[in-house]
Amino acid sequence: MGNNSITLEPNELADLYTEVKNLWKIHLQKAGVKLPRLDIGNPTNRIITLLLLYKYQGQSVSKAEITQVVRKFNPNADDVQDGRHLGPQAGFNIASGRRGDNSGLKSGEYRLENLTDVYAEFNKKRRNFESATAWDELLQVFDYRCATCGSKEGKRHLINTSISRTVLHQGHMDPRKPLTIDNLIPQCENCNQAYQDKFVFDKNGRVRDININSRWWKDKYRVV
Repeated sequence: MGNNSITLEPNELADLYTEVKNLWKIHLQKAGVKLPRLDIGNPTNRIITLLLLYKYQGQSVSKAEITQVVRKFNPNADDVQDGRHLGPQAGFNIASGRRGDNSGLKSGEYRLENLTDVYAEFNKKRRNFESATAWDELLQVFDYRCATCGSKEGKRHLINTSISRTVLHQGHMDPRKPLTIDNLIPQCENCNQAYQDKFVFDKNGRVRDININSRWWKDKYRVV
């Protein structure tokens, strides 16, 4: 499908969102699927991606096509990854060629199957971090996935596809504190090596601060 055939106009957003929200309330909300909010004046990359995939439900849409459409709304958007994240992270039933979870899709292609079923590997239970008292229990909370990139233990890496078998490591949430069970997130070797002690993460594996004490920042940004 060529790039020119995939479009999404500002005047379509509200109606598409209403349809998506109604279906989400009926079929997906109770399963813990996360519906992004729509701000008409400043729509996020994620909600644009979801509405675009909904508009072309059942058809393959490439990451390049998604990025092209998103940049019409957000000109400074980087390479858009939300087609991949909306499945395992948010719970929408989106097939991905890279994950190999649906035949007929090439790497970098996505397809919204429907808004009635939850993505097969989505953890329907809200993450109960407090219940995890050991590493094995924490892995279960994260469904044996890297908190940062979503790659699943033992499966091919989602980002670095040259890694055929993902291995999860104990990653610091806050590298300024001891590596205790309440300060751990599972990270694949790829993410663990890339981030090292540069950032502070929240319990969902998202960067929330810079570790100013890291030698990486001290060497690069010297205080005069």
